[in-house]
Amino acid sequence: MVLRLGSKGEELNLLIVQGASFGPYLATMTNPNGTPVNLTACTIRGAIAKTPNSPVLVRLEVAITDALKGEYRFSLATDVTASFAAGRTENDEQSRYVWSLELIDSGANVIPLYFGEVQVFRGLAHE
Repeated sequence: MVLRLGSKGEELNLLIVQGASFGPYLATMTNPNGTPVNLTACTIRGAIAKTPNSPVLVRLEVAITDALKGEYRFSLATDVTASFAAGRTENDEQSRYVWSLELIDSGANVIPLYFGEVQVFRGLAHE
């Protein structure tokens, strides 16, 4: 039997088009019984990096929109997504990044929410 304590969060991979807006995406955090998590006095932060051990490249724009209902949103602006490198193909390493989203609760505990890969697709040049 394998026992595990703690959480690494849920894996969620992101697809981003270079130079396009990403989000905003509205999410609701719920308890196991389906009731909303009270996010009063909490913060949520998210970041994207090239690899898990490299410095943060960008921070996600995250806002708690209704603390009592457990609602928050996250996004990236167009100018931010334009700064990402995108390779020539889907499998090009230049197009791949990693991300994570964490909750900091009222007791300053850091709780992983999501993590995963980020794949950046080349955008079209519209002028």
